[in-house]
Amino acid sequence: MLNRRDAIRALASIGVTSPLATFDALAATTDPGIYFDSNGLLVQRDGDGGDTAQREGWAWFGNWLRSSELKMSSPVVLPISFAATMNMLEHPTRRGEFRRHPTQPGFRSDPDAFSRDQIIPLVAAMGVWGDVDRVKRSWAAKRPCHGVLTCVQGTQDLIGPDLVNLYRRAWGEAPDPNGDLVLAGGVLTRLSQAQSNPEDVGDDLNLIVELLMAKVRSPSSATEQATTLYSKNRAVSAGCYLSHYRKAYSGDYGPMRRR
Repeated sequence: MLNRRDAIRALASIGVTSPLATFDALAATTDPGIYFDSNGLLVQRDGDGGDTAQREGWAWFGNWLRSSELKMSSPVVLPISFAATMNMLEHPTRRGEFRRHPTQPGFRSDPDAFSRDQIIPLVAAMGVWGDVDRVKRSWAAKRPCHGVLTCVQGTQDLIGPDLVNLYRRAWGEAPDPNGDLVLAGGVLTRLSQAQSNPEDVGDDLNLIVELLMAKVRSPSSATEQATTLYSKNRAVSAGCYLSHYRKAYSGDYGPMRRR
């Protein structure tokens, strides 16, 4: 879980470990828990790029927030430019559609195996970095699904009202009030879930992305109240102490709770 003051740092601190595969990974010089592959893209410590797109979105969005909004330097120096990153993640022939990773095999490079979780931080990052044409290509790549509904590119992941508003904010259009109410409802749901299992943070990071995007682009009373409610009431998790943990136990990526 991200705490309030360190939310953006944690957006970029995304070195997740998994004993999955045999991909290449190079340790970042700025943070021992963050790894890049030979393309300069964020990967897990074992080199797996199954969540590379999502991580890149978090990192670029977080770096923009730190530099532009908080006037702070970033603890993570990304080795290639934002444009180069997005050029690799966007499919070369299916424009507006993205891959989790551009070169790794199987579902990782299949645009039909993308997901809503992957696209959320990318849309936010494209919006704040001024990559509006690509945002609009992504919107145009949405597809009908589940009868009368709409999904992310070739997937079965629904584009809900909150995601519609994220796109709108990314290209500079006013959000729909109903979409902001849906986002506020998502905060209430997350708070309820976190009370019983505070270490389940899988849905927190993208929720924070949507709330922060609303904070810097067309905030509404619904999103402001939801952000305040979330920041004051989200149950504390071990991730709140990530920076302190890394200082105390450098190089130890095992479960924090055992300490």
